[in-house]
Amino acid sequence: MGVAHQILPESKGAVEIYNPIDEFTKCWMKKAKDLSNCNDCTVERFLCKVDFPTCYSVWAADCLLSLVL
Repeated sequence: MGVAHQILPESKGAVEIYNPIDEFTKCWMKKAKDLSNCNDCTVERFLCKVDFPTCYSVWAADCLLSLVL
């Protein structure tokens, strides 16, 4: 374990590489968690279950726009 820590670039203070896919995934998962943890969102949850392609597409578009802007 100690040897792996010395070899890995993160342990040497290397700069983290920006990965937009990770940022998109975090954004998308946050939207899913926010909806599932919402107490007064019965209608929104129902609509997302009934028409999930539209719901997920809107989340994806919102996350993509937040990455671009």
